[in-house]
Amino acid sequence: MKSKIKKFSNEKGSVTLFVTSTMLLVITLLILMYAGQINKINNQKKQLTQIEANYKVDDGEMDAAYNRLVENK
Repeated sequence: MKSKIKKFSNEKGSVTLFVTSTMLLVITLLILMYAGQINKINNQKKQLTQIEANYKVDDGEMDAAYNRLVENK
């Protein structure tokens, strides 16, 4: 009977180690996923800003581009 109790008490440390290492792995994966999403959002914001800047023109620039196109035909 004592040997069974001793054996069970020796395994407590291995179970704790397994649970701890598993939780560290899960936390690491969650942090990496979060960082990836933040990076994706930042890249999308940069792209939207650049697209807005590319499409932002005043009437004079638009008329000049239209006239160049019409003259080249």
